Amino acid sequence: MIQGLTATILMSILCKQCKSGLDDGAVVCATCGCAVEEPSTPARLIEPLPDDEPAFKYATDSDLIGIGGWLILPSIGLAVAPFLFLHGIYTDLHVLHAGRYQAGLSTHPALAGLILFEAINNSVLLVATLGLNALLYRKKRRFPFYMMLYLGGQFLLQLTDHLMALHFNPQSSWTQVIRGLLGAAIWIPYFLKSRRVEVTFVN
Repeated sequence: MIQGLTATILMSILCKQCKSGLDDGAVVCATCGCAVEEPSTPARLIEPLPDDEPAFKYATDSDLIGIGGWLILPSIGLAVAPFLFLHGIYTDLHVLHAGRYQAGLSTHPALAGLILFEAINNSVLLVATLGLNALLYRKKRRFPFYMMLYLGGQFLLQLTDHLMALHFNPQSSWTQVIRGLLGAAIWIPYFLKSRRVEVTFVN
């Protein structure tokens, strides 16, 4: 490709008959009088992009509008979340009402309170994710703010629930809490800084 480019440049500055140099804009060769097919133009160096420049740039903000790029990941998470919270509510209520758990719950009333607290949390988060999905697909201006509020609130609820659970099982895993913390730490700055978010949610 570079060789082809070099040949094209040489053809534009040299006479193809006698190989003499051509003046800028010449229509005939001053040496042999041969007609020049195209007026000669001075060769221009093609400057490479700086190292820190991207290989491509979006032409306009319209290229960024819509659910794409990194925004796809939280969008998928929001689509799946209501089903996970529904499953959590079902599990909590099943434990509270199933006969085989009643003996254990009667001897540990605080445990029943913890399970009820989890069911309420799941119910609140279910409603929140349904509302967020509606705002997301309608591209409402309020979506980024409520999404950040949801991420922070979900982490706080997970932390509170885990601290309560440690009273019953000191070996409880911190996985969910850490996952919630990482999610908030990654996506809250994204929703604050992303140009795609800014130009997409304008309704």
